[in-house]
Amino acid sequence: MKRNPLSTTTQPRRTMTTFPPSVPGSRPRRISVRGLFIAAIVSVLTLSTLGSTVNADTPQPDGPPDGGDHSWCYLSGFSERTAADAAMTRLREQTDVTTNYPGSCGAKTDVRWTQGDLGGSFGRGECIVRLNGSCDVYRITLAMGTINNTQQPVNQRSKTSCHELGHTVGVRHYSDNFFPGDDTAHSCLRSGEVTGAWTNITLYGNHHRTQHINITF
Repeated sequence: MKRNPLSTTTQPRRTMTTFPPSVPGSRPRRISVRGLFIAAIVSVLTLSTLGSTVNADTPQPDGPPDGGDHSWCYLSGFSERTAADAAMTRLREQTDVTTNYPGSCGAKTDVRWTQGDLGGSFGRGECIVRLNGSCDVYRITLAMGTINNTQQPVNQRSKTSCHELGHTVGVRHYSDNFFPGDDTAHSCLRSGEVTGAWTNITLYGNHHRTQHINITF
């Protein structure tokens, strides 16, 4: 046991805990109770530090999706098929999700695209049919009036389409620089209005792809 070099008195004897030798014939390791206590404190501080920099985000509340082919269709009056088609293609190319366009909306079509006013929001992805604990049918609404009033309406439409489609495959959005998991780059799941400084507005982040989407599909 070490002494305090600044002290002239001998440190009081402490209780020692002996563990079995890890290698036959070796001497037992002796670890003080004080050492165990300090190690525990260090572990807690380490976990606290990691928790402040890594966000263990939870799945989308409307999920999980039902897996299998992610089919889509368009409700009457929807005028943004080009943007929706592009979003479905990007989802298929970036993840393990397979997509299917049946030509019309059926009872089991996974994603129904529509448009309408959302009171200031750019879009909404919501579960409208649940079955056996999973979401069987989603509806994505694009608020084109709000989107067209932004500084970059084309980019906003693309980002919003990617963003809301992401909700239908089980991921939730984030704000500012509170990246999900250990990601350090933005994705289309970032909330807000697109500006000239935004990047990756049609991409899904690595954390969402590997820890949420691909696991389900």
